[in-house]
Amino acid sequence: PKPQEISNSIWALATAGFNSESGALMMLTADLLDTKEEYLAQFKPQELSNTAWGIATILSNKRASSDVERDSGKDDAVALRILRHIARSISERADEFKSQELSNTAW
Repeated sequence: PKPQEISNSIWALATAGFNSESGALMMLTADLLDTKEEYLAQFKPQELSNTAWGIATILSNKRASSDVERDSGKDDAVALRILRHIARSISERADEFKSQELSNTAW
């Protein structure tokens, strides 16, 4: 999948509140970022920002819901893998990011 497709999908799931349905997509994203170094470089700043925001929102929504899944530790570990890649990319490419993209990512 293209970075924009991943980013838009994670953002859409978070925005729509489909938190439990996001696990497979987050796992796919983490696996791609772990195994294909060049994949992360294909993400535009806005796509990285939207992906980080979506993952943070999904995890926040899961915590806020009364129906926290048993696998939430696994989800946290997968999310952390993705967020580490994003943080590294931002630190290497900070000059490419607009202030809005940085503030969305920091949220």
